[in-house]
Formats: sequence, C-alpha cells, structure tokens
Amino acid sequence: EADGQPFFTMEYVEGATLDTFIRANGLDLKTFLGWFIRIADALSHAHEKGIVHRDIKPGNIMITADGVPKILDFGLAQIDKTKSGEDVSTIKTHPGQILGTPSYMSPEQAEGKEIDECSDVFSLGVVMYEAITGRRPFKGDSYASIVSELLTKKPRSVTEIKPDIPFLLARLIMRCLEKERRKRFGSMREVRTILEEIEAAIEAGISMDSDSNPLLRRARRFSRGLIFAPVALLILLAIGFAFYYFMPRDYTPPISFENVTLRKLSQTSNVVYAHITPDGKSVAYNTIEEDEKRALWIRRVEDKNALQLLPPQPVFFWGGLSISTDGSQIYYITAERGAARGTLYRISSLGGTPRRLVETVNDVGSLSPNGHRILYVRYGDKKMQLLSANTFDGSDEREILSTEERHIYRDPQFSVDGRKVFFIRFEIIRGEEYWSLVEISATGGEERVIIPARKPKISELAVLKDGNGLIMNAVDEISNLPQIFHVSIADGRETRITNDLNAYFGISVSDDDKTIVAAQRQFAKDIWVVSNEDARQAKKLTNESNINSNAVWTPDGKIVFDAIDNNRPHIWIMNGDGSEPQQLTPHDSSDSEPQVSPDGRFIVFTSERTGEKKIWRMNIDGSNAQLLTAVDGRTFGPIILPDGKTVVFRWNRQDKQVVGRVPLAEGEVTEQSFLGESYISFSPDGKQVAFVTNDGKHRKVCVRPIDATEPLTFFDISPINFLHWSQDGKGLLFRNIESFPESNSTVWLQPLTGSEPKPFLSVKPDSVFNISLSSDGRQTAVVRGKLLTDAVMLTKIQRD
Repeated sequence: EADGQPFFTMEYVEGATLDTFIRANGLDLKTFLGWFIRIADALSHAHEKGIVHRDIKPGNIMITADGVPKILDFGLAQIDKTKSGEDVSTIKTHPGQILGTPSYMSPEQAEGKEIDECSDVFSLGVVMYEAITGRRPFKGDSYASIVSELLTKKPRSVTEIKPDIPFLLARLIMRCLEKERRKRFGSMREVRTILEEIEAAIEAGISMDSDSNPLLRRARRFSRGLIFAPVALLILLAIGFAFYYFMPRDYTPPISFENVTLRKLSQTSNVVYAHITPDGKSVAYNTIEEDEKRALWIRRVEDKNALQLLPPQPVFFWGGLSISTDGSQIYYITAERGAARGTLYRISSLGGTPRRLVETVNDVGSLSPNGHRILYVRYGDKKMQLLSANTFDGSDEREILSTEERHIYRDPQFSVDGRKVFFIRFEIIRGEEYWSLVEISATGGEERVIIPARKPKISELAVLKDGNGLIMNAVDEISNLPQIFHVSIADGRETRITNDLNAYFGISVSDDDKTIVAAQRQFAKDIWVVSNEDARQAKKLTNESNINSNAVWTPDGKIVFDAIDNNRPHIWIMNGDGSEPQQLTPHDSSDSEPQVSPDGRFIVFTSERTGEKKIWRMNIDGSNAQLLTAVDGRTFGPIILPDGKTVVFRWNRQDKQVVGRVPLAEGEVTEQSFLGESYISFSPDGKQVAFVTNDGKHRKVCVRPIDATEPLTFFDISPINFLHWSQDGKGLLFRNIESFPESNSTVWLQPLTGSEPKPFLSVKPDSVFNISLSSDGRQTAVVRGKLLTDAVMLTKIQRD
C-alpha cells in the first residue's frame, strides 16, 4: 500500500512464450529436455503446495532471454487448502464447471468432472507432444470438434511423426496422454524424474532409441567381447528405475518393487507352474521331463531335496495348481495331449494315489477360505461356465456364471471372506482380443469390473489376505513382457512389482502376504541348417538365441527370419551360411511371421505398426512396405499360395476367427470358407490343402483338394508349432503334440498313403519349433532351442 492505494507486485519476465519457439518439426531434443525438466519441476513444486494450474499450454510458458522457462497465469488455478493451509474455498470450482483451453485440457476437465494433479499431467503431455513433434495431438475447427477428438481418439504415436525421438521419451508422453487418470503418472515428480534419466543417459552417450535398446543389444555385445563401461551400467540402472516410474501410484501396496528380494528356487530350467503353500514353507511345482512328459513335485523352501508326487506322464497340466488351506492337499488338472478338456484331481502333499474329482474342466482356481469348495472353469461346446464343487469328492457342482458368447474365464479366485470371486475374462471385441479383471458374488449375480477390457494380456491372479488387493500376472505395455503387478480391488489401480527382462508365468502368495512364487520363462531359439542327405551335417547359423518363429528359404538360397530385439520381433535376411545378416524392418514396430513369394521378389509378414496386427508386403530387400489387409480386426499368420498370386491368413472378423484371402499384388480382402482351424499348408503343386480340425474330442489333420470336389482324407496326428508339405508333395512334415518318443525334438513325416509316420529329422536334446525346405530340396532350415523356466520367490523385506 502506498499513500492509501493498494497494489501488488509481480516478477517481470522478459522473453517469449513457448509457442513462438515451436517449429514445424518441433524442438531439438537437448532444448526440449532442458526446458521441460524445469517445467515439470515447477509444476511438481506447485502440486506439493496444493496448487493445480488447470491451464497448462505453450502460451502460459515463458522462455526468458537466458533460456529459463517460467510458468505463467495461475488465474484458473485450483488450490487444496489441506495442503496450502489457506482458506481458499472462494476460488474452488465444482463438478460441472469447464475451465481451461480446449486443445490442452484433460478429458475430465472437458467433461466438467473433478480434477486433480493428473489433469496437469495430461495437459503437460499435450504441450510436450506439440513441442517435440510440432503438431497438436488433438485438433479441430471448433470447440466441439476438439473436445470430441480429446474424448474419443488416441493421438498418433510420437515416433510415427518423428522417428528419431528416444523410445522412452515417446512412451512418457503417450503415458501422460492416457484418457483414464489411473493410467497416467500419479505425480508430476515422476514425469520430471524420467525426463532427468533420459537426459542423463543421452549425456552419457547411451542411445535411448528403440532401435538400439537400448542397452539390451549392448549387453549382448558384451558376450562377444565388448566392455560394458561402468557409466553405462549406472545408466542401465537409472533406466530400469525410469521404467518403474511408468506406473501410476499414490499408495504403497504391501508388496512393492522397492521392498522385495528375488530368489531362484530351481536351477533345472524345466519348472512349468509353481505354487507356494499357505504357510509359505513349501512349494509344489510341475516339470517338463524327458520326452516332454510332465511330473509333479513338492519341496520345502529351505530344502533342496524334493518329493515326487506324480512320476513323468505323457499329459499336459492345465491352469496351474491350487493348495488347500492347511497345505495337505494339492489340486491340479491334467489332459491328454490334443484333448479339448481335462480332469481335476486331488493328491496328498505327502504323496499317494490321486483322487479324480471332476471331468471335463479346463482351468482350476482357488479354494474357499473354509476349504470346502474349489473353483474351476469349463469350456463347453456352446457355453463357458464358472463353477464350484466340493473339494473332497467333486460333488455338488454349482454354476456361478455362464455365457454363450465368445468369452473365456480364467483363474477364478475366492475373496478373503469367500463371498466374492475374482476372475479374468478374455473376449474378442470387433475382432480384437481384450482382457479384463472382474468381481462377482460367489453365488452369482451382477458383475463389477475392476480393470476394464484392455489389450495387454492378464494371465493369473492371487488374492492378498489384507482384503484390499490382488497380485496379478499381466503383460507390461512398456517392456512387452509378462510382469507381476499389485491391483487395488477398490479402484483397479495397478502397481508394478517386478521390473526386469524376464517373463513371469503363474502366481501364488503366502497367507502372510510376504512371499510370492512364480516361474520365470524365456525361449532360447537358434537357426540351424541340416543336410537332407546326411542329418549329421548340421550347422548353427545364429549366435544370440533370439529367433522368434520363422526361418524361410528364398529361391536363391538365402534365409529370411524373424528375431527378437528389445522384446519385439523384427525381420532379417542372411546368406544360407549365416553370413551378412541384415535387418529389413524398422526397430520401432513389431514384425513377424515372414513368408517369401515363390519368385523371391516379396516378403509377406505380420506387423503391428498400425497399432494392431495386419498383413503387409515388402520387397525382398525390405523396401516399399505395403499394407495388404486394411480391414477391421486383427489379421495374422500369412501363407502365400504356391501360384504366388494369393495370400491367405487368420482374421479376427466381427467377434469370430475366420480365414481371409487377398491378392499378393493388393486388392479386395475376402473370406475363405473351406479351410480348417489352424496350421494350414498347401501342397507344392497348389492342388491340395492340409489343415488341423477338431471333432470336439481330438485334433486331426484333414487333407482335401482345393476345389473340395473329392472326399476328405483324415490322419490321426496332432501337429504343434508347424505343418508343412514334403518337397515331393507325397507327405506332411510336423512336430506332434501326442506322446511319440522324443516328440518335442523330432520332425515326423506322415505319408499320404496312410502308413505310420516316420522320423524325418531329430534335434535332440532341443525342441523343434519350425522348419523350411530349401528350393533344391537338399537342406532344411530348423528353428530349434529350449524353453528355460524356473521357479522364483519374491519375499518382502522386513525392516526394523
């Protein structure tokens, strides 16, 4: 006040607003990071004082003459008096009021809902998107059109617009732009931290692009003699924590990333499912034994000696394991290989004869808290059922939920009080696969969705005894690997527990909520070439054991294949002796299942570069990539017909899976009606087709003319991984799912005459995953390797 006149003062900032610096191609990376680390830091401080800006946009960010960003115009700010200590009720807004700038406001602002710090996170994501790409993520010529885009459309990927942007930075921006608040970052401090880690990595000379990643390839090169410098190792750790920050969290679950230790429980690399007993002292597990047989074991956690409960058998275990509340009984499902359904058994944890409980089941869940009932799922011919039965003898079967729609229920779990059941639902929506987490009363009734339908797969569940949370095995969108998460039952909030480069399978938790047991899995696959004249002449062509699925000969003797880098498959070509490997597809997309046209001019493959699986074609050198299946629904598994003119493929069309066809030269996509369920293969002359079919009880192979005018021929074989014609067209080559001797390591030849199958080649002790015959018939390219899987235990650290 001066001379009775009130006034106020403000800092004078000389400079220009951010929008004047943004050019058509966006800011350079160094400038972007330098500015936005400070911007995120400023907003973090504001949030910690209870201030939400609510109008973050380039026009409200001033860049001073010496390059320091300043956030302006807090005129729309919302203040939380519980944090600020001030009585600011007069400036609080209420639900229904819409304040902010349309192009930069969050979805909840546009809808007039309550807002919080996550609203500023979204707005900053919009500003970062525009600043780095030069384009706005949501555009329109009116308020209504902008808001419509904001609420309904997902913006183009940052890397799609500007491919040289670091992969981690692109992920950060897109995570900020998630429409659901719970999927964004929980605080602005997390955004700032990741920006700092990216800047530190770049300053240390470590590439953050998806085409090098980043550090995975460097780590592999280490094994070939390069030194991984200490600074790179530090940056690797920093990046690991940056990935961890990509999860929203504003609470601390009982088991979290920061408070667990990991211990390997097995060293045999053959554990399939592992389940800890409620007291946390023992682990039951099943294993892959010689000739792909399965056995069941139990051991004390602190004792390396194990008791074999079931000797090796030619069966599959389905749906994991379940253990009674007192640890005395183990429940499991086994099924004959190739069968559509299995049988639920109970066996004493001390051994003995198993008791058969329920026929025709597909997945086993948990026991009720009193131990009287067990949950399981049945995949019927016409409907899916979620059921429970008496744990003693399988009697008193009760239906909890059923549907005739194309849904699958997975891994049902009783709540702590036994009144509710949690389960995973898999469904196909508009041809796309979606997974959700659902709660229902144990007696049936109305469902409550905890995690809405989303594309990342959810595999298994375990219920924590605190009554508030679940442990979930699900695919992480950043690493593209199955990881372990904590889920809040109340609001579906997910918190990532594991943060590494392993894939986790199966999950269980002890009654004290302190110990999780799962299996870590990975495939180690290589390409070998075998002489068809002398199988002893076999040569390994690859070094990194990262082959994905296919290795296909070209007419001139080269090999096209897909290999995994940074947890994504890419397509390569190399000479027939393994020399001069060359990557053909970009690093920032997932490309797999390559097939080569008969004339050697084209490669047809499956790619996710549009956001979902589609069939693409490119020249043999990787140039001129063209989308062949611009249709609704996923398309995958391409096969080029022997005439070189047509491509057939799997197509998730309108909630059902069909076979589609499209001209190799591009054209109309149509549905192909005469083919079977899977493993389609055409004879070399193009006159016959072989495919797998199922009569409801057993899988068989059907061979028929393409024109389907002649009778069918059936063979009682059950291929897994692949089905191909022999070079002369007189037989079928396959790996069998049935319990043939050494079935996993042997390629069999089924003569069309109907005589017994005979071995074609063996890769013992490895498993065979795919083969391709060279054009001259003299060599076979074989994808072979091992599934490496061991039980691991994550234990909560006890602190004083």
